[in-house]
Amino acid sequence: MRRPRQRPRPGWRMAERWRPVEGFPEYEVGDLGNVRRVLPAPGATVGKVLAQCGGGGRLGKYLRVTLSQRGRKSTKSVHVLVAVAFHGDRRGNGMTVDHVDDNTEHNAAANLRWITVSANSTKGNAKKWSKPGEVKPWDPAAGVSYSPPGEA
Repeated sequence: MRRPRQRPRPGWRMAERWRPVEGFPEYEVGDLGNVRRVLPAPGATVGKVLAQCGGGGRLGKYLRVTLSQRGRKSTKSVHVLVAVAFHGDRRGNGMTVDHVDDNTEHNAAANLRWITVSANSTKGNAKKWSKPGEVKPWDPAAGVSYSPPGEA
C-alpha cells in the first residue's frame, strides 16, 4: 500500500540562514533574500520579515527595503544586502552584484555573485543580441566565469 504524499503545512518555509545587515545592527538578512528586524523599536515587530518593493527610478527593477536607525530611514537594495552578508563586501573596485538567472526578484544568496561591471555589461549585451537557442557566452552552463583577474 502506497503512503499518501505529505504536503508541507501551511506557512511552512525552508530553513533560512540569517546574518546581520552591515551598518544596521537592528536587522538581519537571510540567504533566501528576506530581511527582518531583530531589535525592538517603537511601532516595529521583532522577527517580522520586511515588505520588499520595487518600481520607479534608476533601480526600479530591483527589490528594496526601508531600514530605520535612530529615526532615520534608509532604502537599500535587497540583492546588495544579501551579497554583502553571504559573499563578502566587494563593492567598489569595479565590482557589481549579478543575478545568475537574470531574475532581479530572485535574491537568494545562491543566485547572486560579484562580477566586474565590464563582465556584467558584456553579459547584458550578449543576452540582448543573441538569437533564440544559441549558446550564450555569459551562460554559466557554457563554462564562462566572470571572476576578476587572479581569482578562480
